[in-house]
This record gives sequence, structure tokens and C-alpha cells, in this order.
Amino acid sequence: METLLALIAIIAIIGIYILPWICASIRNHENLPAIGVLNLFLGWTFIGWVVCLVWAFKNSPGVNINPISVNYSSKASTLDELERLAKLRDSGALTEEEFQAQKEKTLR
Repeated sequence: METLLALIAIIAIIGIYILPWICASIRNHENLPAIGVLNLFLGWTFIGWVVCLVWAFKNSPGVNINPISVNYSSKASTLDELERLAKLRDSGALTEEEFQAQKEKTLR
């Protein structure tokens, strides 16, 4: 029983240790190798681990994750566009402010 508990504890500690790398991997972060190396060598320090975790969740500059790509040249009706924007807002892809801004652009 002690051996099983020790094994579970070791697996949990390793999982927590590489958590920043796992999060970056799930998010397909463009700096995944750098995060992994930094996590491997400096993750044992609390500051290094926190830096890796924050970096894993930070959006990379130049990467546009804005879910809206409004094509004004399309023949879609205004109602269709407003419905699409409302679905994005309801799914959480748009904030209320972004929704209102895009709605105003669509209605112009």
C-alpha cells in the first residue's frame, strides 16, 4: 500500500512539474519547445515554474486569435451577419464590447 501511495505521489508531482509544458502543448503554443526547455531546467524553482505557466497561457505577438473575420464583400444579409455575431458572443468567442462594435459596423 505504501508503494502504491508513493507511486501516485511521484506521478502527481511530475504532472504538476510539467503542467506549463502540458498547457502550452494543448494550446499549440508557437514557443512550445522553449517553454518545455525552460520548464525542464528551471521548473524546480517556483519562479521558473510560474514564468513557464504564464508564458504557456500568454498569446504570442503576431498571432491573431480574433475569432471575427467579417467579409464585407459577401452577399450575406445583415440579419445573417447579426445572427453569426450573436452566436459567437453566446459561445464566449466574443466579449460584449466586441459584439457591440461588430454589430455597429454591420449595421452601417
